[in-house]
Amino acid sequence: MNKQSYICIVKFWFWCYNTRILCFNKFRNTKISEIALTPLSLEHLIALCHDTFYYSELSSEKQNEKINKLAEVVLQKTGGNPFFVNQFLETLHDEQLLHFDTEIKSWIFDFVAIQQRQMTDNVVDLLVQKIQKLPIET
Repeated sequence: MNKQSYICIVKFWFWCYNTRILCFNKFRNTKISEIALTPLSLEHLIALCHDTFYYSELSSEKQNEKINKLAEVVLQKTGGNPFFVNQFLETLHDEQLLHFDTEIKSWIFDFVAIQQRQMTDNVVDLLVQKIQKLPIET
């Protein structure tokens, strides 16, 4: 599988997960019921972060270094697991460790806090943490 196909499948998987849609598809008359995703490499995470935070190859060198550094931290914290990558980035945004500054029109990353942020490698623990953060009324 080439890099672009892999990234497309991962983005589609994230979209399905985020929109809570279960997709069944046919490919060459063969039903796809499961896609085994391997851990994302640093190269894939860099591409994902560039796309997610709207950086392009034309961005400044400093901006590209910032995104590359974020991708390295994400890889270190998640092991490249696509599910945990998505959850980790979502958590960082929820906790304002990465946010968009409208005045300077750029993403701000708190690398010290992100580096210190612990990430579980257990789906059950992750879901328990998310449930505990829900309001009592929920």
